Amino acid sequence: MEKEIKFREIAPLDCSRSMVIVSFPSPGLVGSLAASYMVRSLKLGRVGTFSSDDFVPTAVIYDGVPSPPVRVFGGKRECAPDELCNEILVIMSELPVPLGMIKSMSDVILNWCGDKNANMIVTLEGANTPLLPDQEPKVYAVGTTDKAREMISKHKIEPLTEGMVGGISGVLLYEGEEKEKDVLCLMAEANIELPGAMGAAKLVEIISRMLPELKIDPKPLFEEAKQLEDQIKNALKAASPLPPEDREVPPGLYG
Repeated sequence: MEKEIKFREIAPLDCSRSMVIVSFPSPGLVGSLAASYMVRSLKLGRVGTFSSDDFVPTAVIYDGVPSPPVRVFGGKRECAPDELCNEILVIMSELPVPLGMIKSMSDVILNWCGDKNANMIVTLEGANTPLLPDQEPKVYAVGTTDKAREMISKHKIEPLTEGMVGGISGVLLYEGEEKEKDVLCLMAEANIELPGAMGAAKLVEIISRMLPELKIDPKPLFEEAKQLEDQIKNALKAASPLPPEDREVPPGLYG
C-alpha cells in the first residue's frame, strides 16, 4: 500500500520557470552539501515541507524553525523585462527516506513538479568511488529526455552510458523516462567514508553554468573543499604509523 505523504505549502509557489534541485543523502553527502550551499548563497527561504507518519521521527531545525526532514526552499527573483527569469527550488533532506517509501516519495516529487509546471528536475548524487583526499572527483550525468541529454552535451558533462542509479534519483529517472518528464541526474564521485566537499563544489559549478542568470558563485565552496581536504590529509598523516626507522625505540627494549 502506498504510504501517505503530505505537502504543506508555506509560501505561494509559481514554479513555471523553475529548475527543481532534489537532494537526499548519498555517498560523501555531496548532494546535501551542494543543496545546502545553494540555499545559503541564494538566500532561499522555506516555502514548503513534505511529511509522513512513516518518516524518521525527527525535526530539522533551520534558522530556529523546526521542520519535517524533507523541506522545499525557494525565492522570488526580480527580473528585467528582457531577462530570462529562471528560478530554482530545492527539495532536500539530510535524513534518508525509509526504504519502503522511496517509490512513494519519488512519485510525489514527480507529480508535484508536474502540477507546479516546473521546468526540469535535477537530482544530485554521489557515486561511491575509493577517492583519495587530494584526488579530483569526476561528475557524470544521465537524462531522461532529448532536452535533458542536450544539456549534458551542451555543458560538457561526461554522460553515464552504463551503470545503475539507486534510491530516489533512480526512481525519478526511470519514471521520468516512462512519463517523458525532464529529469537530469548529476553524480559526483565521492568516498563514502569522507565528506565530498570537492564533488559538491563541482555540482554547484555545473548548476551555475546551467542557470547563469542566478549568479551562483561556487568559488567559496571550492575554497571550503580545499581547506577540508587539507584538514583530512593532515589528520590521516597524523594517524598513520611511522616508518620503522622513524620510530623511537624505548631504552632497554632490545637488550
